[in-house]
Parts: sequence; C-alpha cells; structure tokens
Amino acid sequence: MHYKKLFSKHLLLRKFHKGDIDFIFKHFSDANVTRFLYDQEPLKSIEEASKLLSWVMDFDSQDHIRWCITLKDIPIGTCGFHLYDAEMKSAEIGYDLAYQHWNKGYMTEALNVVLHHAKQNLQLHTVNACVATDNTFSQKLLQKLKFVLVKTDPNKHLYRGKYYPHHIYSLVLK
Repeated sequence: MHYKKLFSKHLLLRKFHKGDIDFIFKHFSDANVTRFLYDQEPLKSIEEASKLLSWVMDFDSQDHIRWCITLKDIPIGTCGFHLYDAEMKSAEIGYDLAYQHWNKGYMTEALNVVLHHAKQNLQLHTVNACVATDNTFSQKLLQKLKFVLVKTDPNKHLYRGKYYPHHIYSLVLK
C-alpha cells in the first residue's frame, strides 16, 4: 500500500519509528484504549509492544498501512487500513486514540484525511469498519463520516471464551 505523510488542521499522521516503542506499550496497555479491541489482549510487556511496532513499521506491506497520529509532535493514537483487497479495491479501517484526547474531534479529523488519501492515492472504492456493538462512540464517529451499517455479526470475535457481536459498516468513496 502507498504510504505518505498526511496533515490536517491540528494533526500530523506519520510513519512509526523505533522511538515510538514507549508510546505503543503505554497506549495498547491502557484499558480505555483496548476496551473494545476484542481481537488483541492489552500489551503486558515491551516485547509484545516491539512485535506490534514491527507490524506497524512494515512499510512495504501489501495488505496493511498504519499511521501514528500526532498532536504537536506527541503521539496520541493510530489509524490505518488492513485486510486490503486489491481486486475489490477495498480495505478495513482501524483506529484508536488515547483516552485524554477523546471527544475533541481529533479522530474525525484524522480519518477524514486518511479517507481522502484512500480515494486519491490508494484508489480504494470501499472502506469497511468492524465495531463492537457496545462501542457507541465509534459507531457515532463512523455515521458522522457517512459509513452505512450493512450487517451485524453476532460471533465476530472470540475473546476470553466469549463471542462479541460487531457491526460491520461500509463507505463507498466517491
């Protein structure tokens, strides 16, 4: 996937680098950030953070791309695409933000520039999002961005012995 630095009014979305290891560990071990991430346990060690950082730093990947969302040069979250399907020109979007930055419009701002990039530079036609049914903040964000609820999967993720239902949203980029 084609990577480039992205800018918005308040944010810089950039590549991750090795110096982001402490942010990755702190961010993905925070119970607020990981509350609805039913496909990954909260990080418990720097070694786990290092594996995740290696994945987000795979800039030559053909199936995913992830940006570090920064505010005044301080990392505050991540966003990007995974499950890229070149034939269908589609991908799934994922995002997370440090708790102290919730409800300030930063994720809306970040996703707007990422979706514009997806249309203009990645030539994506469809962007999907998978959101836990009890994650109402994320659902409102997607609806604000004109994503449409297409279905609910009652058994999307098996996490700690329990299945968690998820809404599947979709956005056709025009």
